[in-house]
Amino acid sequence: LLASSQVTKKVFLDSDDLQDLGSLFATVAADLDSLVVICSKEILSRPWCMGEVSTAKVNNVNVVKVVLPDFSWPDDSFIEKYEINVPDASLLTKYGLGMDLVKESIRWLGQQLTVTLTGEVTSVKLSVLVSSLLKSRALTLKEDVVLDEA
Repeated sequence: LLASSQVTKKVFLDSDDLQDLGSLFATVAADLDSLVVICSKEILSRPWCMGEVSTAKVNNVNVVKVVLPDFSWPDDSFIEKYEINVPDASLLTKYGLGMDLVKESIRWLGQQLTVTLTGEVTSVKLSVLVSSLLKSRALTLKEDVVLDEA
């Protein structure tokens, strides 16, 4: 899909360069117009993903949150005890991302505009999502969007 002629923007996938995690946050800070956060049930437990979100927040990078059907927002207890619930999150401190910032960034992420995918996530639905996001110059939304059965 990203190789199609529809895509005229530079697209960076964080899995493109997992051998150099040190440059991951620098890329988010300096090279992105927008960060699309795919909210699966595991997203908040992945320190590198929360590091990207925290970096986006600090650097005022536009964020679009795509919520998958298996995602549910955590309660305040999960966020407050983040370093206990996600022990590997302490690795972020060596990149200057403290736990207070990460917790604040999770709450901030919850306030960002959202595209919600309902029902089965199909290739057709994903194509519609990607096409819609790429049509906008900075991937900006004016209001939350729900993509239901299509």
